[in-house]
Amino acid sequence: MEDSLTVYDPIAGQTSFYQPRTSDHDSATTDTILYGETTAVHGATFGDFLFYGRTRSSDGKIFLVRRPANPGMDDLGVWVFSGYIYGGCHFVGDWWNTSTTKDAPGGSGWFRLTKAIK
Repeated sequence: MEDSLTVYDPIAGQTSFYQPRTSDHDSATTDTILYGETTAVHGATFGDFLFYGRTRSSDGKIFLVRRPANPGMDDLGVWVFSGYIYGGCHFVGDWWNTSTTKDAPGGSGWFRLTKAIK
């Protein structure tokens, strides 16, 4: 697929193809995708997670999905974070758990992440 991104998920064993929206503006950014994982230090403390998502181009809203990197830790669930960057260093928004079992209550709330200045 031309002008697309192939993403392979080794945990699920699936390949996905991402095709950005088409735009009338050749030089304009049409979509921003995000992908990452926890650092070794944070993984040892909180568990290893994969993150993926996108930034909505119309208003800059960020959507991130967090899921365990280790299939043996699926009980930690898949979480979704959505919010905005304020002041260039604060990511503020809502989170919710999308994969609780039928016997467990779902969770949701607010969060704020602040970029540490070193």
